[in-house]
Amino acid sequence: MPTAATVPYKPANRCSFSAYCPELEVFQSQGDYFDEVKTNIHEAVEPYIETLSDVEKQNLL
Repeated sequence: MPTAATVPYKPANRCSFSAYCPELEVFQSQGDYFDEVKTNIHEAVEPYIETLSDVEKQNLL
């Protein structure tokens, strides 16, 4: 079952970016470059989502 989550990206300071997943409040990430933070947040969230049951995934949507 494909799932989707909102992941806002924003400049953390003049030299880095941060991202978080509001649906999964504990997941935050940062990186020096946009592509790096995008990869980091994906690597943080994906394994967690894979452990959820279909009902838990549906509740996130």
